[in-house]
Formats: sequence, C-alpha cells, structure tokens
Amino acid sequence: MGLNFNETIAMVKDSDPSQFNASMDALRQRHGTDSIQDFLRRMQSQDPLSENPFMAGVQTAMDIPKAASLKPLWYGLYPGRVTLLIGETGVGKSSLLYNIAIHAALGQPLYDYEFSRLQKVFYLDPENAGNFRDGEMDGGLTATKLDRIGKGRSTNLLFHDGRDVDLSKDRVIVYLRDFIFKHSIDLLILDPIANLFNTQQENDNAEAARHGKALTELSRATGACILAAHHTGKDATGNYGRGASARLGAADVGMVFRAKSRGDVDDDTFTGQTRERRDVVRLQIAKDRPNTFGQSSKYLRMAGHDRFELDTFDSWKSQSRDGKTDRATFAEGEIEVLLLDGKARSRQDIQFTLSQEQIGEKNIDIALNSLAAKGVLAVETRERGAKWFQLAREVGDL
Repeated sequence: MGLNFNETIAMVKDSDPSQFNASMDALRQRHGTDSIQDFLRRMQSQDPLSENPFMAGVQTAMDIPKAASLKPLWYGLYPGRVTLLIGETGVGKSSLLYNIAIHAALGQPLYDYEFSRLQKVFYLDPENAGNFRDGEMDGGLTATKLDRIGKGRSTNLLFHDGRDVDLSKDRVIVYLRDFIFKHSIDLLILDPIANLFNTQQENDNAEAARHGKALTELSRATGACILAAHHTGKDATGNYGRGASARLGAADVGMVFRAKSRGDVDDDTFTGQTRERRDVVRLQIAKDRPNTFGQSSKYLRMAGHDRFELDTFDSWKSQSRDGKTDRATFAEGEIEVLLLDGKARSRQDIQFTLSQEQIGEKNIDIALNSLAAKGVLAVETRERGAKWFQLAREVGDL
C-alpha cells in the first residue's frame, strides 16, 4: 500500500538530503514537477482519501442553505462564474473584451451598464501581446488597442502575453489560481481559450468539456469572474461547431457576438487608406444560468478602430434587411443561436421567439426546413405531431 499525504510529509522531513534531491530530479524529468510544493500537491491528490469524492459535499435537503444572491459585475458577468463569449473570427471580440477590461479596471460605465465596483482585471492575450519580458520591449497590438480606446492605462489592469501558458496542465491552473489570490483578481479574461489550453481539436466535445470543467473549478475556488473568448468559424453545415456547443454547455453564461453588415452591396475599393467599420453588432446572451438577464441582447455600432457605441435593435434589423441577407437566411442564424444551449424546442416556441425579431412564420418554416435538410438540426415528432428541433451535434452529447 502506498503512503498517504501525512506519511509522505514525514518521510520528506526525515529523508537524507542527497537522496531526496536525487528523487526530486527524477520526478522533474519524468513529470515536470518544478517544486516541492507542487510535488506535495500531487502526492495529496494521490491520497486515496482525498480521491474519494463522497468524503465531503453531502448534505441533507433540510440543511441545504439558501442560494447565494449573485450581483453581476456587468452585463452577463458574475463573480465566481464562467462566461463564454462565442463569435466568428474578425467580428470584433477582442475589441469588445479590451473595452470591458479597461472600463472594469476604471470602474466606469460601459454601454449604459455600470460595473458594480472598480475591478482588478487580469487579461491573458497571446494573440495581441507584444514583447513584455526580454530584449527590446514592444507593446504590440495591446498598446495600440489601449491607445485607440483612449481611456488611459489603469494599474488595476494586468496583461500577460500568454507565453508558456498551457491551462490543460493541472499545475498551470494551480499557478494561475495562486496568482489570482495573490493579486486579488476580480475578472480574468482568456482570449482565446483555444490557444491558452493548447487545444488539439477545437471541435472535440470531450476536450472542450474538460477545459470547461477546469475553468468552472477555478472560478468557484477563487471567486473571480472568468470571461473566456472562443473564436469560431461555421463548419460546412453552417453550425458553430461541436466544440463551441460543449463549451457553452459547461459555462454559466453564454454570449454570442455577431456582426451584420451590408456585405456585397458596399463599395470596398482600396484607396490606400483603411476605412473604419460601421457595422451594427449584437451581443446576445444565449444562456444565463444565474438568470439575471435571461436571453437578451445589447446592440452596438462599430465607431472606429476598437471602439463601439450603443445602438438599437431597429438599426440591427434595418441593416440586416438592407443587405443581401434575406429574412429566411437571417432566420437560420437566429435559430442556431437560440438552440446553441443544446436544448430541444418546439416549432411553436421557435416561432414565438423569432416573432419578436419580426420574422414571419413562413420565413421561420423555410429556415427550419433548410437547416434540417443540411443536417444542422435534428427533428423529432412528438405528441399530436408537434415538431421539436435541436442542434444535430447535441443529440446524445449533452
């Protein structure tokens, strides 16, 4: 029988230093253990008693306390919870995240919603960071975005370049947890999670679920809000991808960020200068487990590089209609977002929700039939012939 945790500590204390150092060297080579502290953490996790999940966490129904009341940090963000931001590459997610990070660190309102208080923010950004650590220092796109947004640089906002970060490794999660505690981090931004978890298969549900579980445990342990960005493109069927749905299932809050532009009807001839985008974008909460906001949206208009201003649903609707996207095609996108939470919904429920977008029954039916024909939706006939729809990738997975 192996040694338990306390017996291991006693052995370490009584061991000959030269033998112990040799053992630690062997452990480093085999397991990548970098410190005695990490070694002891690993030994504790291997203690049979610590592996038994039923030694703690059991409570009678009579003694279960009242649910804690969560006061949001901002729209869709809660302390001790994970928010996943999903959107196609190039839609402006990083620009939105920089605005959130800057205003949170300053404690200033953003898009007519106030932060509950001034926040300490830690932003892991392997895509935009320059050189923060050696040689000739370079702020990279991080510096450019800070300057474009023009709110100054708060000492409450910390950046990391993401180098050597692999959150799929338990010990790196432990290091991150310790950093959060040490610096009293309120909001952790991971942009994007695929890079920071060294993701091998972005559409792998099992891998995505493991990443989601790690983030959930980290948020609960530290009390920090974790805002994770998932850059995704649609696959051949038009779906957002299997991995995106699994990550959404693991998150407490799921937000979808989309842009609707006039596309081919705009003249985009290159004139020697970059032009500022004026797209209307939609920040839509597709899932809200704490249920403060429900399924709701904020509409923003791009107002120059890395900046947005608050806009309205009417602008979104008008821009969608004026472009080449017809109402049935527009309905397909709305249906996909509605069903991203993995739940099955009836035709009647879908029609009621999309009617609020002023999409008619005929276009909704065309969209449902089109998505089912492409294999995006699974269709089930239930009682009295009622049709129920679910993302095909979610059937049997969630």
